[in-house]
Amino acid sequence: MGYYMDILARLELTKVQIRLIAKELGGVKFNDANFMTRKQQERLFIRAVKKYSSVREDRIRAFL
Repeated sequence: MGYYMDILARLELTKVQIRLIAKELGGVKFNDANFMTRKQQERLFIRAVKKYSSVREDRIRAFL
């Protein structure tokens, strides 16, 4: 989860947006390789960021 939080900080989002995204992603087991693949994690992360911000997907992917 720390990896994705670092990306949120670099995307220049507001603190409120970061909190909302973190809350949405909070229940996901990012460190469990058996739970979901990296690609699935990235899709989930991108979906959450786009839900709470106007950042384009290509800009998000550039940080992944």
